[in-house]
Amino acid sequence: MQDSTARQLQVIALAQARNARHLRFAALVAVLVALLLWRTQWVTLRPGLIVLLIGQLGAALLLLYRNASLSRDLRRLQNTSSAAERSSLTWFDGEEAFVKRLALFENGLRLVGFALLAYGFWLPTRSIFIALAIGVAYPVTAYFGIGRRTTVRTLRDLEAQRNELQAASIP
Repeated sequence: MQDSTARQLQVIALAQARNARHLRFAALVAVLVALLLWRTQWVTLRPGLIVLLIGQLGAALLLLYRNASLSRDLRRLQNTSSAAERSSLTWFDGEEAFVKRLALFENGLRLVGFALLAYGFWLPTRSIFIALAIGVAYPVTAYFGIGRRTTVRTLRDLEAQRNELQAASIP
């Protein structure tokens, strides 16, 4: 049972590290978008940049909150003596739900932000090509090329860790 508890502690620590990497990336993108927002002279681009900034700051706050929650889980798991509570695998359901909700939040605001940016570019240029490239092609490519793959890989890793933990807890 000690091996199972140690493995669960390791899984939670891995989730914290994954969230910390994601948090750093969201903070970097938020800073870059904030700089673009500050330096842009096209007023029509500001609504899209504001939505993108809100999305990145919101993701960073959600990740900070989740890492604080994971820290509480680590402390609880280290201090508990109940074997039933230690071997609980319900943590994985919560982590999977968080990963899905975070991806939905980020992708939704990214899609809205880039649609607003496309409209903002279309107004002064009247170029449908630029509007479609920025508002449709880029968000779809980013979602299917990066975002979806990362989310699926994370969920697959969580499922593998859950199965490994279940196998380790069976006597």
